Amino acid sequence: MSFTGGSDGATPICSLIADANGDLFGTTRDGANGVGTVFELVKSGSTYTLNTLATFTGSNGSQSVSGVIADANGDLFGTTQGGGANNEGTVFELVKSGSTYTLNTLVSFIGSNGAGPAAPPLADANGDLFGTTSDGGANGDFGTVFELVKNGSTYTLNTLASFNGSDGSHPTNSLIADANGDLFGTTQNGGANNEGTVFELVKSGSTYTLTTVVSFSGGNGVIPIGGLMSYGYNPPDAYRQSARLVVRILKGDRPSDLPFERPARYELIVNLKTAKAIGLTIPDSFVLLADEVIE
Repeated sequence: MSFTGGSDGATPICSLIADANGDLFGTTRDGANGVGTVFELVKSGSTYTLNTLATFTGSNGSQSVSGVIADANGDLFGTTQGGGANNEGTVFELVKSGSTYTLNTLVSFIGSNGAGPAAPPLADANGDLFGTTSDGGANGDFGTVFELVKNGSTYTLNTLASFNGSDGSHPTNSLIADANGDLFGTTQNGGANNEGTVFELVKSGSTYTLTTVVSFSGGNGVIPIGGLMSYGYNPPDAYRQSARLVVRILKGDRPSDLPFERPARYELIVNLKTAKAIGLTIPDSFVLLADEVIE
């Protein structure tokens, strides 16, 4: 697939996701109105057909570099670095209805609560969304960690942390979460040596406390942009789970009668190679809990 730079978009720099049918979903930063698109590549045998699912206009977002995530209903979620009501970026949802999608802006950042999100959000079992903004926040342009709390079809924005430079600045990656709901991520800059950090947000009830797990010093790394560990569903299991529902539909069940199914199995993956590179010791008792260890 080659983009033309016109209505189909241009400059895709995100990762793709795939559904149970092998269809692919992603975003383009440019093209269309000059501010990007969300697209689907529909698989048919060994070929793919491009569908533009949404075209950004600026007022509803611009320049998405995050790609998207999908929930069990096939709704898509992502972020735009710019645009929105205040031109500080957005979190958006594409609500699926049959083969069509409707674009909803869930939040438009205003600067003081964040700006310029560059990564897709993380969703928990309740449908709440968690993410980072690379700029903005209460302490200037150091960035934030945010939560969008789901209440029916609406979302409420909570700023969980505003970086101040000494504890990190400019997070541009997605978050991961452990079984306790604690959040982990990285900042490109800031920290004790201004070379970037790994941070944790420790959950206590509905509040979070920001702690710096490591500050890079240059000799042990600089500007972290990779992953240390992850905890989430197993994609092949999810594909099989989706396939079982498809079979039921093909046999005559109505989609509206099918139950909502959550993932049956979650996996913990620990990257010891990354931990060693940043000088972080992960306790053996924690490593033993991992389903996969990267060494």
